[in-house]
Amino acid sequence: MLASFMGSRPPSLAGRAILALLLMVGFYLLALGIALLLLSPLALGGWLWLRSSSLVSVDHVRVSGVRGPQARAIERALETAGRHMTTLRVNRAALLAAPLNPSRPAKEVGFDFRVARSFGYGASPEMSRRCLERLDEAGIPGRVELLRALSDTQPVATQGPVWYVGGKVL
Repeated sequence: MLASFMGSRPPSLAGRAILALLLMVGFYLLALGIALLLLSPLALGGWLWLRSSSLVSVDHVRVSGVRGPQARAIERALETAGRHMTTLRVNRAALLAAPLNPSRPAKEVGFDFRVARSFGYGASPEMSRRCLERLDEAGIPGRVELLRALSDTQPVATQGPVWYVGGKVL
């Protein structure tokens, strides 16, 4: 059969060696492809398990260098953001926006945060602007949408009004 494929002459010894080598390489490449196909789901599952496991979790978060009247709130926000990350999965947007104390309203992409112009709960306008600038500088796309606004409110034995959205404080 080999002779009829190659012509009327039988292949030389070198030709048969090259053909055997090509068949052997082809067999190994096929075996490698099948092995990769079978092992890739296992590797993916292992990666998904590992990146959320306690082996790579963040146990201790230390924040330093924060000053000003909102320093403690900023430290708490950064510590909370850091504890929800692992060494394999860092949410850069959450770190950059942590001083805003963002909340996730649902399982959708994005977050809500409050801004207080002169008093009450929420980040200062300057801090909000700086956090959004940091997100822009990092190339993290997004848009800002004003959801609710209050005017002419007076704090009476409190820091100011509180929003309830879906039974949760915003």
